[in-house]
Amino acid sequence: MKYKLIAIISVCIMCMVSLFGCGNNPLSIGPNTTDTVYGNGGMVVQKGEYLYYVNGYVSNLALTYSDNRNDSTINSAIYRTTLNADGSIDYDDDGNILNTYQVVSKVAGFENTGIYIFGNYLYYATPNNQRDKEGDLRTDLIDFYRIKLDGSDNEKIYTSGEFENIEFAFYSTSAGITLAVYEGANLVTINVGKKIGSPVTLATNVTSVAFPELTNYRANETIDDINTYLYYTRDILDSDNLSVSNGNVAVKAKLGTNSQTVLCIDGSNTYDFITVKNSRLYYTRKNNVEQIAKIYESKMLTNNLVNVDNNNVTQRTNLEYTTVVPMPYASGSYSGLLVTDADGNLKYVKDENETTNGRGTDITLLGTDTDIKVLAISGGYIVYTDADGLFYMSVDNADVVISLLGTNDSAKLSINVAGDICGSTGQYFYFYKEVVGTYGDTTYYLFRTDLFDIDTEGAKPCYLVGVYEDGDEPIEEDEEE
Repeated sequence: MKYKLIAIISVCIMCMVSLFGCGNNPLSIGPNTTDTVYGNGGMVVQKGEYLYYVNGYVSNLALTYSDNRNDSTINSAIYRTTLNADGSIDYDDDGNILNTYQVVSKVAGFENTGIYIFGNYLYYATPNNQRDKEGDLRTDLIDFYRIKLDGSDNEKIYTSGEFENIEFAFYSTSAGITLAVYEGANLVTINVGKKIGSPVTLATNVTSVAFPELTNYRANETIDDINTYLYYTRDILDSDNLSVSNGNVAVKAKLGTNSQTVLCIDGSNTYDFITVKNSRLYYTRKNNVEQIAKIYESKMLTNNLVNVDNNNVTQRTNLEYTTVVPMPYASGSYSGLLVTDADGNLKYVKDENETTNGRGTDITLLGTDTDIKVLAISGGYIVYTDADGLFYMSVDNADVVISLLGTNDSAKLSINVAGDICGSTGQYFYFYKEVVGTYGDTTYYLFRTDLFDIDTEGAKPCYLVGVYEDGDEPIEEDEEE
């Protein structure tokens, strides 16, 4: 009778497991293929009602050989949670996030974070973490992977040539998905369809690359032709068979096919490509006489980069600046440039309609501070960091500056993606906040703050978006959202 009772209990347990599901994958229910994607290239990507996020940050230099190999990563792995209709996140009574599941168990939050979603796949970067012949870790390499949104079929795409001075992006192209990597002085592309293609080196001796900034993605959407190319400059080579040695070569390369077109090689101008944003190519041009790297933009309606005609190429400044961040277009009108001068002043070059030929007088927003860095832009507002912390400010009212950190708080800001605004409204700002855990260890986890909840008194509240590893929980739990 005893054994019969045990058998009955065992059957009941098996039925419960089958019903509620050890084997059920909560990630199998996810967004529709046609749902709009917001935030590609950052630490947070939204597709439909689901938020895919990098849980935290760890320095690549702090990893050991086993850290990115045993599929036990929590702190810097990729998770998914469900958003409510108003963009809020559900928490339990202890402030722990609900309805969140791990998608990728590898390290994704490090010096070169970047996640993308196209179709039913998520694409991401992770430290290579292999040993060389001497047994030392290769901290100068990055692996690129794709994984299905249900967490299956994790597949390596490419291993970069070197870690320092690397930029990358994924794009939807005629070849499927294309990974573009600017590593050292080389520009490499890899096409990913049903099978992963071989790497193609587009150019060596590369001096600058402008990647199209396409953070949002809609299936079958037609994008402007300018956003289907990479733009790069390189040194003049002997193989160019030129009688001149001044200046450099400006080229565009078609994403997906890798066909290339030389835009300029005049022997008198030196170009430096900055970015492609607002369906415009932003670049500097410096001639051999003036030696001033003035800022230009081009709609690339033609391959001309020289002749200023306002219909295609517009000169934006008469001065040279050390950094340039284009503001987004608002209702189809130009919204200016955020620039930093040689003294570290953050300035705003105003709307083209207020100036002659778009060459506006710059307006100083913030005084001299060599550590100023613009992290994100939401409408006419910017999030920036300086030596004193993390702040939020309107470009039209620089007198009101709101701190995003408390007096004793700290964030990880010296990495490629130090802050991220994700979603159709630009409401939430995400960043890695320092957490001192139960045992006194310092780690970084993903937090977010509501930029629409304006409060000029003190720091804006921020909330955990993620899962703590055991021992990383702060002694005093953060307030529930």
